[in-house]
Amino acid sequence: MFKLSTEDLKIYILERVSRLGNINIKEYNFLENKHGSEDGFYIYSDGQRYHFVYSERGTENKHNVTDNLFEIAYWVISSITDTLAIRYVRTRVLPNQSQRKIIFDKKLSLLSIVGENYKKAGEIEISEILKTSPL
Repeated sequence: MFKLSTEDLKIYILERVSRLGNINIKEYNFLENKHGSEDGFYIYSDGQRYHFVYSERGTENKHNVTDNLFEIAYWVISSITDTLAIRYVRTRVLPNQSQRKIIFDKKLSLLSIVGENYKKAGEIEISEILKTSPL
């Protein structure tokens, strides 16, 4: 099956991310991660599969691979909405409030802006988290 190039993948994902408004995603790099690369996320296509890599201190801490366009887009957008939801909690939530619940709710709210299918994927992801780590 035909896969998007890294540049086309970038356009596809950024179009969806733009629905969240003008946000800074400079730590998301649409290029292959090379050993010793700067810290951050790397998203690329090798022509056969899509890669989502998190690199820190020159080491890959996470390297997910898929052949599914929705899945790679979800991984990136989920990571971005996690960061936005955590920032939201840090600036607006009182210490005695249930921060995880608010983070999950905010994440789902943000994912719904991107698309209903992203929200559904987020609901599944959160339900899996709550199975092992309840509120």
